[in-house]
Amino acid sequence: MRPFAFILTIWLFTCSQMNAQSYTSTYGSAYAGSTGIRNNPAASVNSAYKWDLTLFTVQAKVSTNSLFMRNDSVFLTHPFKNRFLHNNIDISLFNFLYKPNNKHAFAINLRARSYNHIRTEPLTASDSIYSIHDFLVQNRSTPYLEGFATHTGWLEADLNYSRVLHESYNSKLTGGITLQIMKGISGAFARINKLSYLETKTSTDTIYNFITGGSVFGYFSNYDE
Repeated sequence: MRPFAFILTIWLFTCSQMNAQSYTSTYGSAYAGSTGIRNNPAASVNSAYKWDLTLFTVQAKVSTNSLFMRNDSVFLTHPFKNRFLHNNIDISLFNFLYKPNNKHAFAINLRARSYNHIRTEPLTASDSIYSIHDFLVQNRSTPYLEGFATHTGWLEADLNYSRVLHESYNSKLTGGITLQIMKGISGAFARINKLSYLETKTSTDTIYNFITGGSVFGYFSNYDE
């Protein structure tokens, strides 16, 4: 075993790149309760509890290159560059699991989810921008403005059933099925294509005239209500 261990050690330290797998422990845990069925439909029958109720949880993830933190405060990055924002929000409204015995289990999950994405071509942004006028002033030398944004929101309802298919003194086989019903509740998109403008100063005001480019947008009809 010693030569094998030596070779393995040398290989680990000489590899220029390695891929690691990240797996949150609650995903496969018997203590994940009613939320475990999102990753494994058979998780409900393996739950450590006879019943489980989760009324409300919120999870959000944000990824952007336009913000930074300093002394517990958030600031907008100043340089002229491409910008992006990715955001996922997951709200659990009601999660319930019930095991009448150790052979069968039932679970119900209700969730509201949202996805948002914004990306722009290089532009200037700063903490001193409080209006469209301020934005146009700081981007007067920008060749053109271009970017897009997408948003979607929906509801999910999961109905789950799982059971033990086979069990012996040293093994257990379980299976489960989840029926998911989805309902779209919100959606919108917008795009700006190579929008440019001219700045004209008068004795009393500064006027901006858009000269080239175009834009398009759309949204769910329920917004009109």
